[in-house]
Amino acid sequence: MTGPVSDVAEIFGSLPGGLPAVWLPSDAATGVLVGATSTGHIEVAARGVVLPVEPDTPATLITDPAQRAQALTDAFAGTRRIYLWHLGQQRRSQNAAASARTARERLAADVRELLDDLVHTGHIERHQIPGFLNDALHTTDGDPTPYGSRDRDIADAYRRYRAYFPSGTRALLHLCNEEGIAVAYLDRQAIEAERGGPLTDRQWHDLRSHLDAYGSGVSAGMTNAEFLDHVFHDARIPRHPAETTPDRSP
Repeated sequence: MTGPVSDVAEIFGSLPGGLPAVWLPSDAATGVLVGATSTGHIEVAARGVVLPVEPDTPATLITDPAQRAQALTDAFAGTRRIYLWHLGQQRRSQNAAASARTARERLAADVRELLDDLVHTGHIERHQIPGFLNDALHTTDGDPTPYGSRDRDIADAYRRYRAYFPSGTRALLHLCNEEGIAVAYLDRQAIEAERGGPLTDRQWHDLRSHLDAYGSGVSAGMTNAEFLDHVFHDARIPRHPAETTPDRSP
């Protein structure tokens, strides 16, 4: 059932916001009027696309509910397919993220179990875990290790666990948080703020190798400033931007 022949502008003007379904004699097809452009054209959704047409394009309003429903289905079929594809992609991403979290937590449990064994047997103290993990992360098959195969088991599990995080710091903080271990660490931004000026990439590269002792320094009662005094001196980098390179002679 359709109304009298009119044009798209008149029909859209009489039903603003109502998504009127129309029969377009010139195209021998149905469409849905979805909007108007600043140039006066009427936007018609048909066959999964939206196109502007002249306002005087002949059209007949579809009033039958079943025909209108079919016209809406035809007009937005492509959009629906895109929506369903996107929904499927979203669900697959969510499932992949859930699987990754499960795998990550399983690896974290393996690392915690191995670490607990070392702690309970008295080989390391709990506060030494961050430093131990840092060493384990850099262990290779040819390196001697104090605790034999357990070191390598921890290193292997921790490397795989680390791969689930954007940085080693995030991985370490997450694991230590689960273990209830407070971790002290310094990153480039914090050091530059304390120093009062930026580091060059070369300076940061030279400085990083001296930061591994931070945990032991803090445990020994050093303040950040005292620890950094030693680090900058050992790396032969000016402690503050205006200073010259420190003299390392006795």
